[in-house]
Amino acid sequence: MTLVVAGVFVLVAVATFWFLVSRAMDRVDGDNARPSSVAATPAADDRQRIAADVFVAYEKGKYPKLASKVGERWAELQALRESAAHAALKEPGCGKVTTAEISVDRSTRETITTFVYCDDSMNRIDYTDAELSSDPSVRAAAAQLARESAERREQDEQWSIHMQDRVREQLKDPDSAVFRNARTYHGSGAPVVCGEVNSRNSFGGMSGYQRFVAAGSVIALDEQVEGGVREVWKRFCRD
Repeated sequence: MTLVVAGVFVLVAVATFWFLVSRAMDRVDGDNARPSSVAATPAADDRQRIAADVFVAYEKGKYPKLASKVGERWAELQALRESAAHAALKEPGCGKVTTAEISVDRSTRETITTFVYCDDSMNRIDYTDAELSSDPSVRAAAAQLARESAERREQDEQWSIHMQDRVREQLKDPDSAVFRNARTYHGSGAPVVCGEVNSRNSFGGMSGYQRFVAAGSVIALDEQVEGGVREVWKRFCRD
């Protein structure tokens, strides 16, 4: 009888022990599970770091040009604005998003572009709809396209600088040259740089802006071509 009672006490003790251990493990598991619910907190915090008007949807009647350009994709615009704002907060130095808008000039039905400004800075951050996609493969392709585009812009900038130096060589006072509206165009041959330049004339005064077209060894300025470079400009310097 004594052995039976002792056995019962042992079983009760063991059961109690496992019950207490199980409760303790449940608390540990619960504590470990909390980060998943906390993970949603940054999104709420992020919202506080975004200007309130970013969350106010556009009224279609106030943006007829944009509505015409994006067509049936109008319904996507607000989500893209908010996604762009949240993406910008991950950029270095962006403490608060002050502006997140859809670019009217750069958006089309195929590609919608959003621009963001942070902390009243003049530095603009652009995102395409592909860059904001939830599909990793789409984002990767967009990132590659952006890199290639940046490389082309850098190459065009270097070529434009080189061509402006060639234009200077044609002027009476190269050191006085002031350029504006220089743009690079691509065709079947060498890239063509078109723009305007002002410089001092033989009398020491600024002669006024004149157009130039430069492509490799070929340099044409209004003052050097009878009738100006109008015909050349029409052929090579149009978007």
